Amino acid sequence: MKENMNLSGNVVARLIKGDWKDGKWVPLGIELEFVGKNIVTDGGDTFYATKATTKTVPKNFASATAGVRLGYGTTGGGDKGDTDVNTKCTAAGVGYYNRLSSTSTYPYPQTNDTEASNSGATTDCVTWYYYWYASQGSATKINEGAIVDSATNPTAALCHWDFGTTFDKTTSDTLELFINHTLLGV
Repeated sequence: MKENMNLSGNVVARLIKGDWKDGKWVPLGIELEFVGKNIVTDGGDTFYATKATTKTVPKNFASATAGVRLGYGTTGGGDKGDTDVNTKCTAAGVGYYNRLSSTSTYPYPQTNDTEASNSGATTDCVTWYYYWYASQGSATKINEGAIVDSATNPTAALCHWDFGTTFDKTTSDTLELFINHTLLGV
């Protein structure tokens, strides 16, 4: 009997609309949620397989120089050999981001994410989390993203996703991304 393991994923983006009042950002209570297709690339397969051993990972997607790149390409999330987004957003602060959220409450990446905002979490998945404050730039027509080994000059992608629609992030919006990878025995 042959047994297989499958690695699948989804991405949940939450865009929280807000406005600046008296020098402070105030959420308006309007939230847009996008759930997209997420393919774990060849680089991601190697990363997860190597993490299960005592070997050093060839590309470290959780390092201080790794990060997320957002784009507005037309073929996102479909190629296991992807190393980056197709067309990177160039807006300052939005096009790429090189810091994982690592607060003491929710250190990421983590398994069995209990954050209520992460509608794609399960007990058998690894969640990566990234957050953009309202003041961290703006970009239009975002429809894809990738976790990459270098936020500025990537050579490998852990995963590449397609939101299935486009959205804009303005300087009045916060944006949070939950990228979920689920191990499935099939």
